Amino acid sequence: MQEEQTTQTTTQEKKSALPVWARILLFIIAFLIVSVIFQLIGLLVAGIPLMEMASLGEMSTNVLFVVQLWGFIGLLLLVFIFRKYIDKRTILSLGFSLKNRGKDFVFGLLIAVLLIGGGSLVLMGFGFVEFSVNEIDFGTFALSFLLFIIVALNEEIMIRGYILNNLLT
Repeated sequence: MQEEQTTQTTTQEKKSALPVWARILLFIIAFLIVSVIFQLIGLLVAGIPLMEMASLGEMSTNVLFVVQLWGFIGLLLLVFIFRKYIDKRTILSLGFSLKNRGKDFVFGLLIAVLLIGGGSLVLMGFGFVEFSVNEIDFGTFALSFLLFIIVALNEEIMIRGYILNNLLT
């Protein structure tokens, strides 16, 4: 009985002092600030001068990749700080552990390929989409693929990882 009370006290001491809504609101505000700062750093690393940032409508895949990569680094840093100092939990508690997840990973990739490929074929079959390839640059294709992965990870870690995880506690 006394052991049980000690465990409860230890668990309660490790909980955040902030209510869930405050943690999420604070996280969103911090994310907006950190995202702008780290993406500006990404633009500078990519060689885009601050004076030319008004004409960013035609960024190359290389620049987009660098900017998103820096934004992703900023998000990871922010999530780490919030999990450690505000939520009083580890970043691994968001589900980052890959132990015994190999089959799930392969199955998830297979399902994604089937859904996207099948959906594309259906759209082609009904004439809503037409694919044409003039020239394939595999370097740009690979970089674009990595860019999509970084953007997807960014969204998943922020929404499903941090915000939804806090809503479920």
